[in-house]
Amino acid sequence: LTKEEDFVQDVFITTNHQSLLCFTNRGKVYNLKVYQIPEFGLRSRGKHFANLINIESEERIVSVLTVAKYEEGLSIFSVTERGYIKKTHLMAYANVRQSGIIGLRLDEGDALVSCVIGCEEDDILIATRQGKAIRFSSSDIRPMGRVSRGVTGIRFGESEDKVVGVEVLNHGTGEDTTILSICENGYGKRSQTSEYR
Repeated sequence: LTKEEDFVQDVFITTNHQSLLCFTNRGKVYNLKVYQIPEFGLRSRGKHFANLINIESEERIVSVLTVAKYEEGLSIFSVTERGYIKKTHLMAYANVRQSGIIGLRLDEGDALVSCVIGCEEDDILIATRQGKAIRFSSSDIRPMGRVSRGVTGIRFGESEDKVVGVEVLNHGTGEDTTILSICENGYGKRSQTSEYR
């Protein structure tokens, strides 16, 4: 599947009728229909994203969201390495040009880490490289336009720390659900979501 320098970043299930919102480390957003991606056999490498969307040479895809339908009540939460988080209504991404649009404004030296879709009742969990995490209600963040930077989502105790992931804890799933944390050297653990106050 991969070359030596490649690695699998994400796997998800989708259908031909859904759209893919592709976010880059530079904060740009591209839209791609699932049916535009050619199907390949299990052992083939597939097709490079640069052949499907017009990303610039220094850009790389960091987050892909599947959207079945653009509807009110859903928001996209974007998190950067320096701990900024931005909440934007999903409808703001309904019309994306072929050349992409600006998803959020980044400070010099900052980069987009990940994006997730959630609603007002959900909680947001942000995790850092040094093993710190913060959980808060998504309603604590006010909605902003696409070109804004966002607000501080987490502050770091150590200068070399940075955000590595974000997840939505869905309202109504119960406190018996777990968070799976995986380190870069392969260690992993599951923790009850109730342990993240």
